[in-house]
Amino acid sequence: MRVEEQHAAEEALKHHHVQVEDLPFSVDCSDADAEAVKVEALYHALAQSRQKIGENSAGTLASFKKFVRQKTSQIRKEYGCQAVEYSVETRDGQVKLKAKPKVS
Repeated sequence: MRVEEQHAAEEALKHHHVQVEDLPFSVDCSDADAEAVKVEALYHALAQSRQKIGENSAGTLASFKKFVRQKTSQIRKEYGCQAVEYSVETRDGQVKLKAKPKVS
């Protein structure tokens, strides 16, 4: 299952401009360091969505990876889940990054 998710994230990264058009973009993450491709795809989806509506960028990739690593750890501990679902959504003209526990 994890291999399939990795391949899907790699494809999303290759074609992230296509994915942004199909908002919301979402990805599951259980380890930000081991799933760097997923985190990078999420970063690009967020940055492109913000650029599309004229908002500032999503910061640096390095700072975003650190944020995802910390947020994933926090949510996993708080909810006792294995993974966190991150999604990029545009609502009321604003781009939102949402994180919620992934329940199997």
